[in-house]
Amino acid sequence: MASPLARSAVDHTRVALLRSRVRARCGDLDSAVAELMPEWQRALGEGDTTNLLTLTRALLYPCVAGGHSRQAVGLGTRALHAFEGHDLDADEVQRVGATVVWARVESGDHKYARYQGETLLARARTSGGHTGRAAVLWNLAHVESTAGRHDWAIRYGESTLAVLGDRAGARDADFFRARHSMGWLLLRARRFGDALRYFQIARSSLVILGDPDELLCLDVHQSAAHLSRGELRDARRCAEGAVERMADEPRCDQAEAAIVLADIHMARRRRRSAVDLCRRAATLVADAPTGVRTAALWRGIGQRFLAQGESEEACRAFTRALADAGLRPSRAAVEDVAGGGRP
Repeated sequence: MASPLARSAVDHTRVALLRSRVRARCGDLDSAVAELMPEWQRALGEGDTTNLLTLTRALLYPCVAGGHSRQAVGLGTRALHAFEGHDLDADEVQRVGATVVWARVESGDHKYARYQGETLLARARTSGGHTGRAAVLWNLAHVESTAGRHDWAIRYGESTLAVLGDRAGARDADFFRARHSMGWLLLRARRFGDALRYFQIARSSLVILGDPDELLCLDVHQSAAHLSRGELRDARRCAEGAVERMADEPRCDQAEAAIVLADIHMARRRRRSAVDLCRRAATLVADAPTGVRTAALWRGIGQRFLAQGESEEACRAFTRALADAGLRPSRAAVEDVAGGGRP
């Protein structure tokens, strides 16, 4: 039987996890992290690796999503060191490692993210189960896609699907989320028809099993794929679906929806509507946690302002892109980021 002290630690952890989840669902990611930090520090200091593993898994997502990637790398790395030599769930430990890889990508450290991901994958092939290995493979796919190595990204994505399988009982929400993720990799690789097929598979279930944020992302990605194929009516339908799902708090997903709608209006030569939507996207990104993703969004907004002749707003957007990427704005740097590819 567990001691009263051990039971008290578990109870405190459960309360902190519950409060953190509520904060995160309300969009207050900084408070979600703050709710967990005292318990995380206690577990680390006391060598309570079981609770430390649970808390680290819950802590890293709001930390990265809230724009604190470097903090997430530090916390995750300390936890992984603490786990060494302890008999813990190998899948869960690998998922912590995979999230650290994601945090490194978000902080711009692609080289070490790739190295750490490959090291984790070698370990995952000899220990743990399919969920930990799938998490590592997916985050390696994210590393390669973000670095523009789309062939490698798709290979890792296909390996993720193979590990998750399609056996009886495997078609849960994660099965369909993986199809959405695979579609995103194909979209970034400009394989639009293949991407749409995966998006449709994902939608068939996520419309029931997914949460509003997931459906918003899916709407945005489907709209972008349709737009790239010149299917303006379908692109607009999906983009308007994304706008309808927007929550009150600023989100990068909402900014992406506004950008896709702006592209649709640009394709139809509706300049004023396109510019208004770019301004709406800029307002959303301005209040979002800064990082690699917001830098890419600012660059995309700037390129669209520039295409519509709004040079001052374009310059401001490119300057924000550089700042969010951790670079010092200069005329040469602004001109360089202005010439970058579409996010």
